[in-house]
Amino acid sequence: MSNRKFLSFNFVTITVIISLFMVSSCGIGKEKQISEAKAKSNAELEFKYLYAEAGKAYMFGNLKQASELYYSAIQKNPASAASNYYLAKVNLELNDLNTSYIFSSKAVSLNKNNIWYSILFADICVGLERYIEAKSVLDEALTLFPRQEIIYNRLNDLYIRVNDFPRLLANLEKMQKVFGYDNDRALQIYDLYIGGGDFPSAESEVLQLIKQNPNILKYQALLAEFYAESFKKEQAYELYQNLLQKAPNDALIHLSYASFAEAENDTSDFLKSCAKVIESSDIRTEDKLKLLTGAYENSNLLSAAQFEDFLNQLLEQEPDSYLPNLYYADYLLNTGAESEAIIYYRMASKALPNDLNLAISVFELEYETANFEALFEDADFFSELYPNNAKVYLYKGISALMTKRFSDAEQALIYGKDLAFDDTKLTEQFYSYLAENYALTGSFANAEKYYEKVLAINPLNCSVSASYARLLAYAGVQFNKAEQLVSTCKDSYSEDATFGATYALVLLMKNEQDNALREILKLYNNQPDNIYVLEIYGDILSKSGQADKALIFWQKSKQNGNISPVLDKKIAKKMFLNK
Repeated sequence: MSNRKFLSFNFVTITVIISLFMVSSCGIGKEKQISEAKAKSNAELEFKYLYAEAGKAYMFGNLKQASELYYSAIQKNPASAASNYYLAKVNLELNDLNTSYIFSSKAVSLNKNNIWYSILFADICVGLERYIEAKSVLDEALTLFPRQEIIYNRLNDLYIRVNDFPRLLANLEKMQKVFGYDNDRALQIYDLYIGGGDFPSAESEVLQLIKQNPNILKYQALLAEFYAESFKKEQAYELYQNLLQKAPNDALIHLSYASFAEAENDTSDFLKSCAKVIESSDIRTEDKLKLLTGAYENSNLLSAAQFEDFLNQLLEQEPDSYLPNLYYADYLLNTGAESEAIIYYRMASKALPNDLNLAISVFELEYETANFEALFEDADFFSELYPNNAKVYLYKGISALMTKRFSDAEQALIYGKDLAFDDTKLTEQFYSYLAENYALTGSFANAEKYYEKVLAINPLNCSVSASYARLLAYAGVQFNKAEQLVSTCKDSYSEDATFGATYALVLLMKNEQDNALREILKLYNNQPDNIYVLEIYGDILSKSGQADKALIFWQKSKQNGNISPVLDKKIAKKMFLNK
């Protein structure tokens, strides 16, 4: 082959190879582009799927799942402002403010033109007490949305929170210009002027209110109040008289005038206006009661009889309402009518069952007055509403015990003691009443167990020591321990015959009847109504053959509140029994 042919052949070969390489390179480039497009498409699909699933979880209240899904969506598309916003919302509902702050801030940085992103971020800043940052966010939002009232309202809330009343006033005045005149805003502005001591501006504001609303008399009454507070008493009186002539039955004007009459110590006018206020359905009960209690407790314009009469009128209007019952109960309690007061406290408590503190106060009063039937009914009712409150179950157990519902008592006390696991004092009380319940029902082993539990917590609990000693004495066992339990308390609390009577019982059960009689006689002469003195005196008489006399003392012990089932058997059989 010649050199020419060889070169020609090589040139053709090289050209083909280069062409093939170029074709191959183009193919690879297109495949890469297709692969990248597919990956991007898949990522978008995954993002949309995760975002939609997160929305579903959030809608159904599955907050933790929603949080995880929104976070995964953000990993697929970090530029999604909506995902960051909703993740911030979810974490806010989970009470994780710091995480909410991070994602809410990101949502705003990604999209400042969404008002709700800015409002949520500002709210979170307020929750974290980052007040300056909250104001900055709201101020920036206001430049973008100058006619969005919600932003102004958020600023108002912020200024109130930080007690920045000058800025609050300026913001409210700006709102009057931007959104037009509003009566409620004008009243806020008036109050701010009064609070700031700017009385000329306050007067101008209320005069403007009257000008804007010439037929709404309450604003004229407000002007009268302003005159009264500004020591312009004559102007106030003249304006009130003019208003009362125009609207003699307007309860709001009478409410305002009654306060003026009280300040002026004008009993006659006060009573007239007060009567109009009380009979009106246009005045809130809170305002009526404030007027009444102020006049009764502070200025003495109302006698006790007049105060009670007005309260009764309120009760007739709202017999099942919380406040009238509560105030009337307080009044009765202060006049010494405890039993009657309980009736109205119970009504108030049932009318407002979410006030557990009131319910507990009623329980305490029922306990102090030995109204155990009412206490059981109320504690039983509230145990349904507050199944995890130990005190409710303690009172339920006590009242069941004192009304001889021993099975109910055991159930309530067993359940309640586990609720009091972190309160040693409360646990001690549960154990005490459980021991007493078991002692009264003849369950010696359980009674002993819980008496020991109490004394392990508080070895100085003399009430329990005495009960434990009586348990041992009546059982005829461990007399030395029984005597030891009661001896210290007998000396420390000599004014309480319970301990001495228990000591006498120990002597009796040890067959030392003469010593027991001497001990009980001393106690009986000093405390003849003590239930244990009476029962044990009866025991001593019975064991000495004086059954008829014993019966008298046992019956008196029961009349005075002794709930022992064994005592009932003694009375029924007219003989000493120890179980």
